[in-house]
Amino acid sequence: MKKRYISAIAFACFFLILTGCNSGNTKPEVETLAETPVASEEIETESSSEVGSAEQLFEQFVNGEIDAEILTSSPIVEGEGSINFNDLDSDPENIYMTFREGEQIDLDNDGENELIIDGPYGGMYLDVIDGNLYVFAAAMGNAGTLSYTYYDDVMWIVISDSTHAGRDYHLFYKFEGGDNLVDSMSLMMENYYEDEDAIYTLNDESITEEEFLKLHEEIFGE
Repeated sequence: MKKRYISAIAFACFFLILTGCNSGNTKPEVETLAETPVASEEIETESSSEVGSAEQLFEQFVNGEIDAEILTSSPIVEGEGSINFNDLDSDPENIYMTFREGEQIDLDNDGENELIIDGPYGGMYLDVIDGNLYVFAAAMGNAGTLSYTYYDDVMWIVISDSTHAGRDYHLFYKFEGGDNLVDSMSLMMENYYEDEDAIYTLNDESITEEEFLKLHEEIFGE
């Protein structure tokens, strides 16, 4: 009887030791840690594939597949909301009044190309900012035609009115990224009355006609 009692105790101790070893070796937190980076990598992969490259976004826009948001913080675009290429004016009989895909040029001095949408009075310029497509510059009618020029080793975006009698003005904007305006200047001529001399200014400071013409040629090459 005594031997059986000792054997039962020994068996019970062995069972407890075995169970304790198994439970001690079970580490669910290690399995969780191993799964965490895998899930993170999958999320990052999906996110990066959704963003796409600038060229892809430009192509999707001109195909009417995505909209471009109006960059309301830019001083050279009016309105708010978004624009779809298919909703822009199209006149087969007048190409100058039709919006169409243009060149890709670095217009904001960030080393990456922006998309020009040719159209009335200069159309509009599109940029990809933080993975999203924006209109950051747009023509404002015949009193605000849109263009660009390379002057003083940088690109300037220009809003001009040279079609109305009595004035010839140009507003220049230098960007370093479509949402980062770093400099601006103005060059103007006003002559509303025939019996008065024209007024020439650079950044609202008076200059001579000769200085105006020289700057105009240097900036625009004409």
